[in-house]
Amino acid sequence: MQRRIPIDELFSHSVMLAACTIGFLALSVVVGLCFYRRNYLGAKIRFLWAGATLLGAGVMVFNAYHRGLLQSNALRNVDEGDALMLLASVIASGLVVVLIIPLALRLYGKWTGRNLTDQEKQPGIEAVQAFLGGRTLPLALLVAVCLWLGYDWPFWPTLLGLVALVVSYPLINTLLNTPDTAGAGQASAYSEDVSDERDSVMKLLEEEKISAEEAAELISALGTGAAPAGLAGQSPALTGGARKAAIIGAVLVAVGFFLPWFSVDVGKEMSRMQKGLWSSMKGFTPPGFNAHAPQMPPEAMPTPAPSGVITRAAGPDIDKGLGWVVLLGATGAALLLFLPTKLTAKQTQMICLAVLAFGGLVIAYILTEGEIRHASVGIVAVGIGYAIQFAGVASARRSPTGAAPEA
Repeated sequence: MQRRIPIDELFSHSVMLAACTIGFLALSVVVGLCFYRRNYLGAKIRFLWAGATLLGAGVMVFNAYHRGLLQSNALRNVDEGDALMLLASVIASGLVVVLIIPLALRLYGKWTGRNLTDQEKQPGIEAVQAFLGGRTLPLALLVAVCLWLGYDWPFWPTLLGLVALVVSYPLINTLLNTPDTAGAGQASAYSEDVSDERDSVMKLLEEEKISAEEAAELISALGTGAAPAGLAGQSPALTGGARKAAIIGAVLVAVGFFLPWFSVDVGKEMSRMQKGLWSSMKGFTPPGFNAHAPQMPPEAMPTPAPSGVITRAAGPDIDKGLGWVVLLGATGAALLLFLPTKLTAKQTQMICLAVLAFGGLVIAYILTEGEIRHASVGIVAVGIGYAIQFAGVASARRSPTGAAPEA
């Protein structure tokens, strides 16, 4: 049987780090050529790609250090297969940053209506297909693969969650905007009436019954006249401040979702439990035990596990899928403010507040189920994001029905 050679006998730590760096940069260039395009994200693509690459490299080095790749004894007794998986996980942990930035910017451009095509604006299955077309679905697939390799996220739930995030806009738009044939007929009739009125004005001008200035005023009045109620598509009725707060909060929730929600130092926890057990045993004499026999001193107790071994749980690791519920709640509340719906301003505001309140209750439940002292930066960011969204929507002013919201 062939002996499996430990990887530290083949490569030094510097060579391993160099392999990670070269592999990361090569893949980052490929990602830049495929997904960082002007027609995909807009201007200043080079600066965006360079910033994402630097940020991803920093994340990769951070994970390489914490996974022992830069420590002296980390590669001892590690064979070739495990070493390759370690390299792949470290590279993927940084590459996910380079991949997730274009996905997030593309979704932001779609949700704000800046990069929507005519097909994506229409409710129906065609809009869903348009959202999944092009490079969006392969990009979501690569993000799921990198999260699986780099952070041990379950692949299929992560991929399904990303796909649901991509198609959330067209699905909600389809649910809230059913085809209105009566409205279309009303629009046609209104257009014909305006055209007839203009023809009448031009006829009066030709017959010299009115002056050119009067004709211009009449035509201008017809062009700026208010359309019948319910004719124009409803636009978001809350002011721009609410929408900005919703976007900022949703971004914080999305970032916090990927960060650790709970962090537990295994060594400290074992030491704390051992000290509590020793304190509870002081003065306790089991039945049949000689009370005058020498007792074991505290220093003779088994040594607890060394501190530094930390287990972390991020949003996808929360039981019962509650982390995903929190993420979808913040995303749905933000989307509702951007979608053209038939809801009034008050209805939109109340639905958003109800969704955010429910998400806040879920966060509180997660904190009570776990121990608050183990709460980490992820759940703090999520809580702040929800607070910003709730405050922005609750304090928003409502614009008149049918009027465009403030920019």
